[in-house]
Amino acid sequence: MLIDVRNLIKVYGLEDSKTHALHGVSFTIDNGDFVAIMGPSGSGKSTLLHILSFLDRPSGGQYFFEGKAIEDLSDEDLARVRNKKMGFVFQSFNLLPRRSVLDNVVLPLIYANVGQRERENRARSLIKDVGLEHRIFHLSNQLSGGEGQRVAIARALVNEPTVIFADEPTGNLDSISGRQVMTLLEQLHDRGHTVVFVTHDQMIADHAKRIIRLRDGRIESDSIIK
Repeated sequence: MLIDVRNLIKVYGLEDSKTHALHGVSFTIDNGDFVAIMGPSGSGKSTLLHILSFLDRPSGGQYFFEGKAIEDLSDEDLARVRNKKMGFVFQSFNLLPRRSVLDNVVLPLIYANVGQRERENRARSLIKDVGLEHRIFHLSNQLSGGEGQRVAIARALVNEPTVIFADEPTGNLDSISGRQVMTLLEQLHDRGHTVVFVTHDQMIADHAKRIIRLRDGRIESDSIIK
């Protein structure tokens, strides 16, 4: 089991202005799962993804990642696990605009102190995998939205993570580019990657093998897609 969350609670604000984003959310995710988290605006789906990806901590409940309770880990430990085990794809891509595709993809490996030859070989291989070998030296601000998101996926994979988290990965894309990105995520899942993504779009969620629906910070349904 990769992820095990039990009675997760998340509260924002102080006593006089509390907002309850999550109310006792519980589920598990196994290695190799392909999970969509759905819900309307304000349902808690992005809050949940941020907790799952160690970008935030819960206010209550328990979260076990690979069998370890995250409340027992320091912020430094969490950052170390996050950098080694997790890849992130954001709606806004978060690319460095005046750096090349290659520069953007190798960046996590520089922080991980990987040698220059190995990091360039890894990055080039992934850029080829996402179909952008011909754009490898283009600046990221010269790319289309779909190309930029594919660069972001390559960057998310470069550290060979255990799980890929994606927050509305098609939210800023047209329908054709969105389908291309989801096809790429499907291919990654087929190769054995665990993929967990947030979306409000049913057509995008239908690419997953399992859909967890949230409403008002609670799980409304959790279903396997055949």
